[in-house]
Amino acid sequence: MRLWRAKSSEIEVDLTSPVMRADPYPTYARLRRERPLALAVDGFGGEVWAVSRYADVQEALRDPRLGCNQRNATGKSDMDRWYVPKIMRAFGETMLSQDDEGHRRLRGLVHKAFTPRMIENLTRRVEDLVDELLARAASRGQFDLIADFALPLPLTIISEMMGVPDDRDRLRFHGWIAGIIEGGDPSPMNVLKQLPDMVQLARFFSKLVATHKLAPRDDLTSALIEAREKDDKLSDAELTAMLFVLLLAGHETTVNLIGNGTLALLEHPEQLALLRAQPELAPAAVEELLRFTNPVQMPSPRFAREDITLHGRTIPAGLA
Repeated sequence: MRLWRAKSSEIEVDLTSPVMRADPYPTYARLRRERPLALAVDGFGGEVWAVSRYADVQEALRDPRLGCNQRNATGKSDMDRWYVPKIMRAFGETMLSQDDEGHRRLRGLVHKAFTPRMIENLTRRVEDLVDELLARAASRGQFDLIADFALPLPLTIISEMMGVPDDRDRLRFHGWIAGIIEGGDPSPMNVLKQLPDMVQLARFFSKLVATHKLAPRDDLTSALIEAREKDDKLSDAELTAMLFVLLLAGHETTVNLIGNGTLALLEHPEQLALLRAQPELAPAAVEELLRFTNPVQMPSPRFAREDITLHGRTIPAGLA
């Protein structure tokens, strides 16, 4: 994981290098052995402390001295930079970047939208779609795992949940998300590269919200619009940001998990044989694949609210 820090010339690892992107695991192994707390160049905003050992990461994720909201810890945010457009700032104020009461408020409102009936219907729909995609693949004799299964499964489910009926729209917002993810760090050049996709995605979500306000439906977008806690509800900006997070978390990570998980099983045939022989192990296998070949390489960064000492090095509070 990454802990934000001040600028320094003592960089020990470049997390943005082509070598890291192609195969990060040798670098992770070296860091665990030699530099469990390392100064790193990070693709999402500059220089950070990189924590690589499991116990340290687990402790950091639970440490109340570390927060997700950069502004709370430092008094400013990278999203405040003059060249960051308003659209991108809205996407930066999601549940994932909030702490304490701010996080609880957004999570509570979203939780109201995920009713037991919605979850039950979603489970049945996922099972039916999996059967449909696999039957289609079996009839052809061969298929592309990503294009024919890993992508259409979560993309269809999240689209139906959000009330996006048109297949063309689904593929369009998948392309916009891919462009944003591949954009990398929030430098002026990369912000300019990402801006067209951000604008298109923001317009798409704004239109989706407006349409559902005029004609509510039995879907997640309408449920989020209607979700209330006393007199509190999501603003239009929060709705757009929440839909962005749900779209990203709802399909991009699943595509990666299915692809990476299948590859891992093919590379470890003894584990694949065990799973085939004992299909009841599937839930545990999914959990282990999430750990072994995580679809998200790094969590969102944490920011020090006070001085923290780890492996004999001090991470000063409030630096960014």
